[in-house]
Amino acid sequence: MDQDHPPTEPPREPAFGIEATPTTSAGHAMGVRTHTGYAPPASNPRQKVAEHVRLLGILTWVYAGLELLSVLFGLVYAGIGLFLVTNPPADLVQQSQADPNAMPPTLLGWVLFGAGVFVVLLTGTLTLLTVLTARDLMRHRRRVFCMVIAGIHCLNIPLGMVLGIFTIMVLCKPEAKALFEQDKAEA
Repeated sequence: MDQDHPPTEPPREPAFGIEATPTTSAGHAMGVRTHTGYAPPASNPRQKVAEHVRLLGILTWVYAGLELLSVLFGLVYAGIGLFLVTNPPADLVQQSQADPNAMPPTLLGWVLFGAGVFVVLLTGTLTLLTVLTARDLMRHRRRVFCMVIAGIHCLNIPLGMVLGIFTIMVLCKPEAKALFEQDKAEA
């Protein structure tokens, strides 16, 4: 061991293979250190926007999967309603036979079935539009359509609002407009 230099700690492994971005004395990013070395930062604002659009496309696919769950909830309600229509509870049947002014025994089933079908149609349509938006974001197509659907996502609080706001923020940048127009011209 060298007497002039005190022992130092062994280098630590970075969390998840990525360390914080080292900076120069002027505060400019040098790159991201990975296990394979440094990956240069996106120096071009257009590259940054392209990466943001790609990330928004991935998040929109995830959001479409979550919307698909709401379609399944609608199917459950429609199924319960259909079950109640075909097999009304015995106590409601007895009440309706005893009192002609009582609620029909199948009314609750029809209400649940109708609500379930409405939820399936509404959320199924929104899920389809979200899938089309995710695909278009990944392909850099139909920027205005993606912004309109992002605005509709803002009605779904909190996840849809966050995704919609960030999508609109990124797609309103001039670099995003140029990216979508360039890819439109190449197609």
